[in-house]
Amino acid sequence: MPARDRLGPALVLALLAATLLVGALVYRARTPDLALELPRIEHELSLGAEGPEGMARLRFFVRFDEPEATVRIVGEKRVPARTLYEGELTDGEEVVCGWDGRDDAGELVDPGHYRLEVVLPGEDREMVYPSRIDARGGNGRAGDRPAQSEAEPPCRPAEESGG
Repeated sequence: MPARDRLGPALVLALLAATLLVGALVYRARTPDLALELPRIEHELSLGAEGPEGMARLRFFVRFDEPEATVRIVGEKRVPARTLYEGELTDGEEVVCGWDGRDDAGELVDPGHYRLEVVLPGEDREMVYPSRIDARGGNGRAGDRPAQSEAEPPCRPAEESGG
């Protein structure tokens, strides 16, 4: 077979490889890393329950250093329900949060759908994680169970919480 006859299939393969490479580069360029990553979110919470059923646990990290971040739980139409943390977040440092189904006043929230919101003012970002926490049961009375202890902050870096 003459060299000229082998050139056609070789050029087709080279063009196919180049097309795939350019496609992968364009896809990567148009798909930036998410600013907020949640490796774990508990999707159900029994309001007022004791033990693990009464605490939603969340693990997340951000991809920006932020000295004045706010981490909170929001309800329908992004109405704030509970501020879990205000302070510094470090790029890539995993944070563990627990939410006991109470609002900032210590009252049980109404049953419904809630989401995690992280505000990074330095990056001009307010991010609401799309997966929701379904809060069920409860009667909205603060006396059902003691509110989360001040000595045990709702959010802290993963190393401090034992991983």
